[in-house]
Amino acid sequence: MHESPEKPDAYRSAIAQAKGSEDRPADIRAPVDHRSDPADTRHKTRKPGCWWIALIPILLLAIFLLQLFGPNPDIVISPETTRITAPLGPDGRPNYAEFSYARARIGVTPENNAAVLFWQALWPGDLFPEHYQPMCEALGMEIPSGAESLVDIYDQSVIDQVSTVLPPEPKPESDPTVESFVVVESQAHTTARDIIEMAGNTAWTSDQLPMLAEWAKLNRVLLDLLVQAANRPRYYSPSPTYLTEEDYLMIDEMIPLGQALRTAGRNLTTRAMWHVGEGRSMDAWQDLHAVHLIARHACRGTTLIEHLVGMAIESIACTGTQTLLHHGTLSAEQARQILADLNALPNLPPHTKALDEHERFMLLDTAIRLAAGMEVDDEFFPPLFSRICFDWNVALRKVNAWYDRLVEATNKPRSQCLVEMNSMYREMDDMKQDAAAAMLEPARIFGGIVSRNNRSESAAEILLALMAQVHLNITDAADRAVTKLELTRVAAALAVYRSANDAYPETLAALVPVCLDSLPTDLYSGKPFLYERRQDGYLLYSVFMNGADDNGTDLSGEIVDGEWVIPSEPSFNHELTDLVVRLPRVGILIPGAPVKTK
Repeated sequence: MHESPEKPDAYRSAIAQAKGSEDRPADIRAPVDHRSDPADTRHKTRKPGCWWIALIPILLLAIFLLQLFGPNPDIVISPETTRITAPLGPDGRPNYAEFSYARARIGVTPENNAAVLFWQALWPGDLFPEHYQPMCEALGMEIPSGAESLVDIYDQSVIDQVSTVLPPEPKPESDPTVESFVVVESQAHTTARDIIEMAGNTAWTSDQLPMLAEWAKLNRVLLDLLVQAANRPRYYSPSPTYLTEEDYLMIDEMIPLGQALRTAGRNLTTRAMWHVGEGRSMDAWQDLHAVHLIARHACRGTTLIEHLVGMAIESIACTGTQTLLHHGTLSAEQARQILADLNALPNLPPHTKALDEHERFMLLDTAIRLAAGMEVDDEFFPPLFSRICFDWNVALRKVNAWYDRLVEATNKPRSQCLVEMNSMYREMDDMKQDAAAAMLEPARIFGGIVSRNNRSESAAEILLALMAQVHLNITDAADRAVTKLELTRVAAALAVYRSANDAYPETLAALVPVCLDSLPTDLYSGKPFLYERRQDGYLLYSVFMNGADDNGTDLSGEIVDGEWVIPSEPSFNHELTDLVVRLPRVGILIPGAPVKTK
């Protein structure tokens, strides 16, 4: 047998040492130096991987871009955001127009709807041909031929006829600064317009204005149709936009009949002034009473614009009625009838509903469309507006909160309403400044870029600042309309007194209790209207918005310190004015003819 080669001493020593170490506790094992062993990596330090750190900026950028340009959060359909929850369109958005018009047409029939006769007399107004059939179907009427529609008193053909009776004017020298394609109205036409305007509030006769008398005769049937329409109890005329476009922005809604009603009121008042001048006082009152009713029909429309038109028509009616009460040949019985009819007139329908619904809905509709990524009017909202991510629910809640306050304020007594409105005026100014700062100040711009909530708040402020300012002025217009009607009722009581006493009283106190149960108070002062008998007429006025007596200087500039100023005086402080009734009125002024008053 061969003996195995002898192991070296070093090898034996290592084996023995290893065997011996198995019997010793771990904490007393002899240290072994492994640093010299390249195969042993138990105590080598690993370098950590750094690749994921580079992803952090990319992730942050992606999050930033997502919150800035990502999809908008879904609109929550609820009273706090969309206000109404039904009806909804095919896309799930509230159908605000259908909601408004469905309520407006309740109880309306072709037989009781004043709008049917208004359209027949004024057809086609501002309607486009594609609107004819849908509008007539909505109202339950046949399409009028339009061949015998009312000729507006301001139609160019009437202006041409009036201008023919004016003295010839010198031929104007050519102006090299005016381009050849610019049409400049002649002085005769301008004067003719002024005469027609005077004929709408001053008594006139066929001898004075034969061409207007001829106009009244030619349009008699259609003017009578307007009177018949005014006496109908209901009013419903939907927007043709609602009838012909399935999806439209509410702010773009057309309101053609609303403006046409102003034409109706203006034309009837002009004929009434002819009746006054010709001694047909109760025919004049029939026309003027119809104009008062037309004003109330206009205010039954769904929009704030229709309410403003109604207030303007009421002002026309009041001015014409005041002229009739002094210049008309009224018996005591007729004067009492006019006073009774005026007292029976309700005040104009309040504008609160139009604010609460249609005006609110316009802003909500705009916000909801922007939330859906639709582009709206570039003038207000640049195209980028529809591409940036907003939480439009924030804006919708803010818009609703604002309108809740606005509606609540308009329902309060006037003194409290004014306090609320003044506060909202200041807040509106702050909103405008904030909206401007959001687009100009670096800090605000940065805040809007990095915070969707900040952007959404700013969007609400922009909506309100751009579209809600006019809503704060509507209360002033409503107060003025109420005051003009009250002044006209007092003028009717003065006419009753004069018919019985052949003269106006020295003070308004003489009207109680024979003509009035009590003296009405001036809305702006809480005191009776100011009154002064002057020669064969009188001065009657309200202190108006500043609450101070400005000596009977009217806002129009036609009456200064209680006397007529012809032509009107434009250079005065409009804040230092009253609402004035000054009778008698100045007669029709025709160049070359003497001024006549009665």
